[in-house]
Amino acid sequence: VAACALIVSLADFGTHAAAQGGPPPDLYFGFTLIDPARQVIVEHSFLVVAEGRIAEIGAGPPPSGQFRSRHDLTGRFALPGFVDAHAHVTAGPYTIDRSTGRLVVKMESVDEITRFHARTALAFGVTSIRNPGGDPAANARYDRRIASREWTGPDAVHAGPPVQPPPFGGSAFAHIADFAVVTWN
Repeated sequence: VAACALIVSLADFGTHAAAQGGPPPDLYFGFTLIDPARQVIVEHSFLVVAEGRIAEIGAGPPPSGQFRSRHDLTGRFALPGFVDAHAHVTAGPYTIDRSTGRLVVKMESVDEITRFHARTALAFGVTSIRNPGGDPAANARYDRRIASREWTGPDAVHAGPPVQPPPFGGSAFAHIADFAVVTWN
């Protein structure tokens, strides 16, 4: 049994065919596909990746045609990407601030750390995440960089900043006192 698996994002399947005049696609073939949605294992599978997205997936002999590269994955397995439902992808280092005389634990986002988190998630097969909280500006930067393909990382759904009472502070946290009070007459 091979110790390696090809992780694929089947959510992208069929939605991003190669653009006319774009670069030739890549072909991956010979692997065993584990499909939990259909509860089947399909031997001798192939997939075509065009411009970084799955354009075709199937079983049997791989398609013929013009490919930029061909990857024989015989003896290996492929499965859909994993979802991490609690990934603070934009979380930066925690610091302790005593400048006001009170202890404040801060978490600021640092883009280099965010990029490291994203690449590490992908290395472990995570292709989608739910970020349960963090700096809204950092979350927006992450989404822009992933969408533009400046960075490689999982697709993300973000919550806003966690509402935490002091001693938590910084751009990643919000306090009840930060919200306007609305009264109804």
